[in-house]
Amino acid sequence: MNRHPLSFLNLKKVPYTTILMGSLTTTAILLGISQQPLGKSNPVASSIAHFTRLDLLDIQKQMKDSRFAMPTFDKEKSAQVMPDAKGIDPKDGQVKPLSLWDSWPVTDQDGRVANYHGYRLTIALSAVGKRRDKKGVKMALFAQKIDDKNTAPDSWIYLGYVLNSFTEGSESSDETIKKINNEWSGSAAMMNPQDDTIRVFYTGAMTQHGQAQSLSTVQVSVEPKDGSNWSSGLKVNHQKAADHETVFLGDGKIYQTVNQIKSKNDSFAMRDPHFVSANGHYYLTFEGNTEKNYGNGQVTLNSPEDYGSLESYSSERKKMATNNELGSKVALASGAIGLLELNHDFTVKTVKAPLLMTSSANDITERPDLFFYKNKWYLFTCFQGKSLATTDRRFMDENFLYGYVSTTGIDGPYEKLNKTGLVLGSNTKRNTRKFTYAYTVLPPKDERDDAFLITSFTGDRTFAPSVGLTIKGNETWVQNQKVYDQGALSLDGATLPSKPQPW
Repeated sequence: MNRHPLSFLNLKKVPYTTILMGSLTTTAILLGISQQPLGKSNPVASSIAHFTRLDLLDIQKQMKDSRFAMPTFDKEKSAQVMPDAKGIDPKDGQVKPLSLWDSWPVTDQDGRVANYHGYRLTIALSAVGKRRDKKGVKMALFAQKIDDKNTAPDSWIYLGYVLNSFTEGSESSDETIKKINNEWSGSAAMMNPQDDTIRVFYTGAMTQHGQAQSLSTVQVSVEPKDGSNWSSGLKVNHQKAADHETVFLGDGKIYQTVNQIKSKNDSFAMRDPHFVSANGHYYLTFEGNTEKNYGNGQVTLNSPEDYGSLESYSSERKKMATNNELGSKVALASGAIGLLELNHDFTVKTVKAPLLMTSSANDITERPDLFFYKNKWYLFTCFQGKSLATTDRRFMDENFLYGYVSTTGIDGPYEKLNKTGLVLGSNTKRNTRKFTYAYTVLPPKDERDDAFLITSFTGDRTFAPSVGLTIKGNETWVQNQKVYDQGALSLDGATLPSKPQPW
């Protein structure tokens, strides 16, 4: 992600005060200019939505408004482990609870939670015992009967791993699949309501090869336990796993490949594939990083689009000129939400321009969520405050959900919800059972009520209580006076009273 136009310099020897002062001299005329929109210095980047440094600077002030606050909840009532989720610890052979974190529902092709033969399905990342991100993470599958009207933790039935082995269902010729040793976040869709398969997209992490990651896909068979009787329960038929393939590793032109990473401090992303179908076309949106020359090499440090206003452009560059730590973080920030159009065999048809860029402001923006609602495309992404290009320590224990909307089609351009993109923030410390992250926004099947759900995990070990969200056009409100059951995918279940987190 070395995307700034001065990357040929040895940054270990040349301080950012030296790098930036020359440019500041040429931009001195900007001093004193008010917060007005910037001109378009970069034709490629200027047509893409940006999370800017001005957006970053506005977060703390904006979070004073409780409409953006994650609700509080009782850790004893709303942070229970899923009682049915257990596995054998390979270290001692003991049966232990599974820790669960990033999760996503199986949806219809249009992004609504699927009715899979009378069940709701959810996939979560899992580990026996404590969470671990680089030691054999597996996707775990859960089912919940829709007709039971029960959305409590004990309603989620653990069906086992999505894949028993990392290569299950793959052809021997796919060398990337052979290297996968961890399964990370993704999405899943019911492609045909009449059959017994789901299409899973996930991140193939190859942690024994540095930061190597792939967008991968596999067809998984989920059958009735008893013949053709769907009410008997569900089981994963691992013998029928098929079409386990690598979809995308980066093109090296718009989106970086892992081989283009030059520094161990440079975070790489090719992960979190989210599938969506529109008018018979298949798409994947994902988390990536823009290649260093994308947009004529003017996207980081010297691109006004990354700053949000002329005043921010001037003041932020002055800060970097006297703060090497800040300058280094800004130079490495090249996060992006990318887009692929797929063929119907799930191979790449077209590599498209990013939907969102976070150059100079954020290096990691995760788990994109994209759906069509009331003739608009809505895009959501979440990130942890520690990934922001800032030296403000307040962000270290804060997590955020941001959103964008397009009225012109799936390709965008996307506008920021709530003027800056901020939708939800949480400031609970990570080592507590109330810590939440990996926010996913679920659209309603009925477009008349404007009522959405936000799912997440809590405490690095289980489903968090779901939270209501109201969206009207370009404005949103977190419904933080109550929370739903843990992992709830429906607004019809039980609720508990709550209140906004203080900021």
